[in-house]
Amino acid sequence: AGVDSVLTKPFEPDAVLNHIQYLLNGECPPFQALISSQAGLPAEVVETSWRQSVMSLVEEQFDQANFGTAMAANALYMSERSLQRKFKLEFGMSFKDYVSQFRFEQAKRKLKQGERVSDVALSCGFNDPSYFSARFKGNFGITPSQYAAQYQH
Repeated sequence: AGVDSVLTKPFEPDAVLNHIQYLLNGECPPFQALISSQAGLPAEVVETSWRQSVMSLVEEQFDQANFGTAMAANALYMSERSLQRKFKLEFGMSFKDYVSQFRFEQAKRKLKQGERVSDVALSCGFNDPSYFSARFKGNFGITPSQYAAQYQH
């Protein structure tokens, strides 16, 4: 009883068959096969591709207030726990913190361009401009209006 091996998604059918063959023969599959095998690409390329997929997903969805771990895990065809674990390993922070940081960086960019605070809040995935302002001040020590005023001519 227990886990003999793990294949991470996405994987190629040939990799699964090779993996099963190793297990049926009572052998330990090569470590490379445990990581992933996308058309024979090295693990480093696969991991870079996964990182790029996650970053693209966040860039595409950050403006959705309901975007979070559950939605991202579903889009990446993995469990929430697997996403959290792999994300922490790859990025050195939680997925939630990364999305929050990304949203605030986009908000700062929009505020510099002179957009209204309420519009920025809504376009960066916050349903409530007051909550956005409180979180912004908590992160940067000044309100979004004060931040924007620094860049007005």
